[in-house]
Amino acid sequence: MKKYFEHEGYEVMTASCAEEAIDINKSQELDLIVTDLCMPGMDGIKLLAEIKKITPDVGSIILTGYGDMI
Repeated sequence: MKKYFEHEGYEVMTASCAEEAIDINKSQELDLIVTDLCMPGMDGIKLLAEIKKITPDVGSIILTGYGDMI
């Protein structure tokens, strides 16, 4: 996904965990957050809630590899 967005001309920041994503969001002006729903520690919904406290207008996409999640 990173390579695709970079190929399309976007600057991409990646994080290895939710806490790192929050730190990046504190120091960078981000337009879009793409996260997994199920992660160790903080899940994608909690991550997005924390990020929205810092950057309320950031766009978001939450993905999951689980076919039975609603």
